[in-house]
Amino acid sequence: MQQVLWIAAGGALGSALRYLIGVLTVRWWGGHFPYGTLAVNIVGAFFLGAVMFAGSKPGLLSPSMRLTIGTGLLGGFTTYSSFAFETLQMIQRSAWFGAIAYAAGSAVAAVSAAGLGYGLMRAVTR
Repeated sequence: MQQVLWIAAGGALGSALRYLIGVLTVRWWGGHFPYGTLAVNIVGAFFLGAVMFAGSKPGLLSPSMRLTIGTGLLGGFTTYSSFAFETLQMIQRSAWFGAIAYAAGSAVAAVSAAGLGYGLMRAVTR
């Protein structure tokens, strides 16, 4: 149960950081492009790769810290980091078709789902 609380605390921090970065990037560069989301997704993917590597090496990062940072902090910061790392794992296994299908399919499915959710809420609230 204590680990769940650490993950929740990390998630809260990650979510707050994502929000602040989004606000700041809109203030600095305007809202015509999702610079904040792009930034947190790339940064989150980078750090998840580092955390997963460190977690795989004895003595570098404990399993508890890997969960707290990877699942909690970075999970709250962005879920794109998990997607990027999973795609990287497929590439490292030379599962090229799977990696391409996963990356393209995830992008198309996520955009489609966002459109469906938007359309559904628009229809429900009329």
